[in-house]
Amino acid sequence: MKLFLTTPTQVLFKFWEEKKALELLKTAFNTMASQGLVFEKAEVKHVSDVVVENEQYRCYVKGFNQIKMGNLRIKSKSYLFGIYDNNKDIWCFLEAEKLKNKALTEMILPNFKTSLDIPSNEMTTEEI
Repeated sequence: MKLFLTTPTQVLFKFWEEKKALELLKTAFNTMASQGLVFEKAEVKHVSDVVVENEQYRCYVKGFNQIKMGNLRIKSKSYLFGIYDNNKDIWCFLEAEKLKNKALTEMILPNFKTSLDIPSNEMTTEEI
């Protein structure tokens, strides 16, 4: 089994063809770098129990990120929702916060339901 941190392909390619989706990601990361955004820390803090729902293994992962941008330091606790892809033998992850947007969730994961109680994201900023 492999751990693969990504947006599930069916979600990414639902809105863009593969080449455009990859260009979008590359542009986003290049833009962040050109704006002086620096990842100082990226840590996995906790993984929930794995549950079986809708014939899929699912979990959530709590992460901590610390980012420096100019004279600001941004600290965030965020959650990823994981779905195991049996066909590819990998875990795929979505930003769990996005699943609270019912209209968006219905577009990318029709009839989605989970018993997992995923906490809300937290973010603080400080001048440095």
